[in-house]
Amino acid sequence: MKTRSGHGQRTKGRLDRAGKLLAAFTAACLLAGVSATVALANSYGNVTYEVTNGWHWYDQSWMQTGSTYYAWGETVHDNTGDVPDGYAGVLARAFYDNGSLCEAETSWQYISSPGYGIESPIVAPGRQCGEGNAYYSQALSRWFNGNGYDTYVDAPSPSVDT
Repeated sequence: MKTRSGHGQRTKGRLDRAGKLLAAFTAACLLAGVSATVALANSYGNVTYEVTNGWHWYDQSWMQTGSTYYAWGETVHDNTGDVPDGYAGVLARAFYDNGSLCEAETSWQYISSPGYGIESPIVAPGRQCGEGNAYYSQALSRWFNGNGYDTYVDAPSPSVDT
């Protein structure tokens, strides 16, 4: 496996999944006349960048917090056009703050239809590894190199407390 250094925070101008979830939840509550407060925040690791087999890839690990914690991994390309099936994969992993593995996906998640990338969460920390601990996400990403896959360790997200 190869380890990469980070190149700064996500600069894509899109609303992240937690923001979409919060917006949908808030809209549903307002329509139903229910008042609720939910605190969702994400803890993003540095974006890392690689070139494999002519494809330019960006990946990132992050922790999503709220009523349930998730460890995420994501890899996307910045080339024009879609990536073929199976060209990119991600394996989400959650670690205790001391560096020992808490939980990982049991198999790689690959692009299953042509697209720009893939992201994958695991329901983690508090539920699987115990409440009251600090956790971070550090996914693995892989890309087809013409003969197999190059596998990389993504930059870790900052730790979050459960």
